[in-house]
Amino acid sequence: MQRGLIHTAKETLILFLVLSALLVSCKKPAVRRYELKGEIVAVDARSQEIVVRHEDIPGFMKAMTMSYKVAKPAEFERLKPGQHIRADLVLTDDFKSWLENIRIEQEPSQVPPEKASDFHFPEPGERVPNFTLVDQDGRHFKLYRRLPALVTFIYTQCPLPDYCPRMNSNFQQVLAHLGGDNDLPSNLNLLTVSFDVEHDTPAELKKYRERWANSADAKRQWSFSVPEKRGLDPVLRFFGVTAIPEQGIITHSLSTTLISPEGTVIAWWHGNEWSAEDVKAQWISDRHSAQRPSGSP
Repeated sequence: MQRGLIHTAKETLILFLVLSALLVSCKKPAVRRYELKGEIVAVDARSQEIVVRHEDIPGFMKAMTMSYKVAKPAEFERLKPGQHIRADLVLTDDFKSWLENIRIEQEPSQVPPEKASDFHFPEPGERVPNFTLVDQDGRHFKLYRRLPALVTFIYTQCPLPDYCPRMNSNFQQVLAHLGGDNDLPSNLNLLTVSFDVEHDTPAELKKYRERWANSADAKRQWSFSVPEKRGLDPVLRFFGVTAIPEQGIITHSLSTTLISPEGTVIAWWHGNEWSAEDVKAQWISDRHSAQRPSGSP
């Protein structure tokens, strides 16, 4: 009789654990919503984002100009610079944010003329300039001294979870794929570059790195740096980064580049829709191409 009770208790415990696991796996990320009111400054069809000069968002952030993802293509298609809008800013605890329920309150009195784009987007095979950077320990170094590399851009005071924190989270995932049988080389350097040359001193970057890369492996592979002030614009221009300071916040785009040991672009990603698996696939493809004899199919 006692053995039967024990058996029943074990079955009950197993059932409880299974049900608990299912509940955890089905749990949706926590969501916060804020009302945003402002004027559209620019529309980026490539990333389906809009830049909005908005008023204070009570309980979240001061008035500023920021780039936001638009959740629904149907909403994005009717948006244009100069429109005054209200929208719901949605943020989740898994590094995502977007605008939805966009209401156009006022059409532009005059549509601003389109400006010719002077953006440069890194192309596979293109040689990367040997830029000078300063790391979290105050050491000046040439980019070519830390190749191969995966390079992305952030600033330490970034408030939106799917911008700079998302890039850091992606880099943590890449770090877990380095070496061994993971197909990414153990000597791949992860370079997180800040464009906030005024605030993000080596000391600030060192503190920031402790939040994201505090293990021995992370510190060996992952560095945080900033360009020299006079060299900031060429760095941003080459890597296709926009960074516009306004009222203590920097409106910026996202840019991540995989660079070969030879100093050429393997792949470039705009936005945050890339993963460690994407990096691995691009690396493997490039290395196979590099090893293939010239003229072979």
